[in-house]
Amino acid sequence: MTAPILALVLAISPAPHARYNVSVHGAPRQHVTLRAAGVPNGWIASFCNGHLCSPFSYDMDLDARGAGTIELQAVRTGDTAPHRIRFRVTSAGAAPVSLSVTR
Repeated sequence: MTAPILALVLAISPAPHARYNVSVHGAPRQHVTLRAAGVPNGWIASFCNGHLCSPFSYDMDLDARGAGTIELQAVRTGDTAPHRIRFRVTSAGAAPVSLSVTR
């Protein structure tokens, strides 16, 4: 099985949370589980597909070309939470992608 490749693209967002597009490339129809790892207390990282948001993890099946995209939102939920965080998006067999968020 082909190891998936993860990529993040910052989406411009006027909202009070950071929004990213996560692009995944692998084998056609490959099943991939994405995880937000190392998210500190007071923050939630959710994968959102237009119908629902899944906090901290998301299962997807890549299309016939081996591609998939999902939105990732990082939301600061507590007044005592740090304003600057760093966490990773991971998937089995893929190199993790790190991102920094300031809110």
